[in-house]
Amino acid sequence: MVTATMLLSVFLLSSALADCSKESALFITAPKNMEALSGSCLLIPCNFSAIPDQDFNSTRTTFGVWIKHDIHFSDQTNNVIFNSSRVYNSYPMNITGDLSQKSCTTLFSRLSTNYTETYYFRIENRPFLATAVCDPQRIIVKDPPNNITENTDQTFTTKIQKTITLSDTHDGLTISCSATYPVNEGRGVKTAEERKTLSVSYAPKNTSVSISPSGLVSAAPVEPSPPPASAGSRTAKMEPSV
Repeated sequence: MVTATMLLSVFLLSSALADCSKESALFITAPKNMEALSGSCLLIPCNFSAIPDQDFNSTRTTFGVWIKHDIHFSDQTNNVIFNSSRVYNSYPMNITGDLSQKSCTTLFSRLSTNYTETYYFRIENRPFLATAVCDPQRIIVKDPPNNITENTDQTFTTKIQKTITLSDTHDGLTISCSATYPVNEGRGVKTAEERKTLSVSYAPKNTSVSISPSGLVSAAPVEPSPPPASAGSRTAKMEPSV
């Protein structure tokens, strides 16, 4: 009797590969859609993988490339906005991840609304060259609701204005404003905070008037009176510097 042994190999497709009609040898794991405010920076967490039969070798020199708008860049070289092999790049980006460990985490600095675009990541590990055509990254940059200005010492100041109607219940109230931002090339965060305590002054009410026989007139408040809700408003301005 002859016994035949069969080895069954199962190859699981990632959801990106299953949904993508393009041929791709490179895939990345990163948020598909990200939003940020102009004047700020954005940390893009990113890891990549190559399909098993491709010749990616982590011991070789590896460069990371970011392309905007279209994966076909041979005739549109301006679409290559970052290449880690270059000293100067057109976009303020920096790959903080270790490409040899398949980390493509990237810090995108000094954002502006002009950077709202679809981006593609590419690996150059010669002879292995591949673009993650099935994993586009959509980044939307919006203007902040308040002004953010960069200071000469490379810190940022944001001015937040909020108009509120004050009453006696706000006297002694503490308002805090904080901003959290990445530091050390995105490997850590810091928080700047400022606090203001409100002092609300208001006129007395239910005053009494008395006239003495000598003709002197005196007035004394019976109790303090908070202004009505429609009496007015104040503007509290917070300016934490980061």
